[in-house]
Formats: sequence, C-alpha cells, structure tokens
Amino acid sequence: MGIIAQLNSNARDVTQRLGRILRGLEPELYILVSQGTKDEDWAREALADFDKKRIIYDTYLNYIK
Repeated sequence: MGIIAQLNSNARDVTQRLGRILRGLEPELYILVSQGTKDEDWAREALADFDKKRIIYDTYLNYIK
C-alpha cells in the first residue's frame, strides 16, 4: 500500500512513484489532494488513462456525520 501526500507536477516523478507502488500483487494507492486546487485538477488528468473501475474518488466529507 502506498500513500502520496503531495503531488509533483513532474509527470515522470509521479509515474515512477505509481509504478513502484503498483508492482505488488494487490496494490492499493491513496493520493491525498485538497479539493479546488491545482493538485486535484492534476490528479484527475494524470489518472484519466487508468481503468476507471479501479479508481475510487472520495472526500473526507463522507466521514463527517
């Protein structure tokens, strides 16, 4: 399992991070981004080519009752 707490605008660096984490047999990757930021826009763009069935978008608001 991996957690990326800060994205880098360098696509190569992010691709390498993702690749290292996703090599496992049952990988899980969490990317933390703040809503309404450039990081959120970049994450959506960077993940656009991944299998949508394997990506879950969630917000902390789902956990506040």
